Amino acid sequence: MGRGLIVAKGTIRDLPGIRLTLDAADRERFDRIYMVDAETGMLSLPPEMVAWVEETYGSTGEVVEQAIVKLTNRWTLQTSLFNPFRARRPLKNGDSRSLENEIYGDGPDPFDEPLQRTSEDAFGRVRGKHCVTAGNLAMSDACHGVIIFDEHNPWLVSEDAFLDALQVAERWFALAHDERQSAVYPLLIWNCLWKSGASINHAHMQLLLTGSMHYGKIERFRRTTMSYQQQHGRSYVDDLFQVHHSLGLASERDGVRMLAHLTPLLAHECILFSDVMNTAFARMIYRTIRSLHEQRGVESFNLAIFPSPLARTDEDWSTVPVMARIVDRGKLSQRTVDTGAIELFAASVISTDPFDTGSLLKMVDPE
Repeated sequence: MGRGLIVAKGTIRDLPGIRLTLDAADRERFDRIYMVDAETGMLSLPPEMVAWVEETYGSTGEVVEQAIVKLTNRWTLQTSLFNPFRARRPLKNGDSRSLENEIYGDGPDPFDEPLQRTSEDAFGRVRGKHCVTAGNLAMSDACHGVIIFDEHNPWLVSEDAFLDALQVAERWFALAHDERQSAVYPLLIWNCLWKSGASINHAHMQLLLTGSMHYGKIERFRRTTMSYQQQHGRSYVDDLFQVHHSLGLASERDGVRMLAHLTPLLAHECILFSDVMNTAFARMIYRTIRSLHEQRGVESFNLAIFPSPLARTDEDWSTVPVMARIVDRGKLSQRTVDTGAIELFAASVISTDPFDTGSLLKMVDPE
């Protein structure tokens, strides 16, 4: 069956102290992968601001002294700066139209009539029970397709439709590889609604297949796992999972390992690992997304799924399992975006708490 979630008490602010409570093996494993720093940011308020701060935040205490946790993965060098207080910032919202009205917009879009209003790949379309493929009119790579769900509203896409889409993706990758033998590295992504970068609201996923070398960030992860294995004689992914499990941030079921990432790229990042691209893996991805939506109010997300290469490659992929990553992109009504210069060029600034995200895994992991 696998390992269930150990529900941890505390927050990301407590992580330096929680680390000290780990047994020797878990603490050594944590320190092998992560470096954690806790600091306090200090502010001084002019008298003219005090009333506004008290009205907006309830008191001045959390404003003038803010606990900041900086967590760095020693191997990937991904750094996340945590300050949950940032979630309380007064952000400017857009209009008050309902989510449903926003999703359907002012009328039909091209994906509502894909056979008549979308291009198709050179090898044709792949049709599933709940979706159909199209060519991407503005390609990011030479092999770049789209899976268009029959359902317009992404939050009404069923589990069966999601599983169907992943089967369609497998067939599309095979056809694209037959068409272009040098393209062997697959990537499947879902940008859900406009905050995630989607230009069309209709539920759809994107397929990319590339050659020569995998996309840089994916190849960097492969090299990280290889370097870790060579230096420590241990699996990086196994140790990463165990670190999260020891903190109550990971769970395993039916061969699928899930964790609430300690150094997330963006809010509420969850990572799933599996040895194979199978139904259990697909179901857990879908249920994680649903849980984020229903339990944490996620309205827009990015999903990336990294299947194994389609053919033998010069480099070794034995240390890299099939993987999926999911991040929250914020409220659709908020005009403020969730990335700026710090996120682009330095480190991720996170206002959600991995310990809060980790509590969702129990809901995803059915008894």
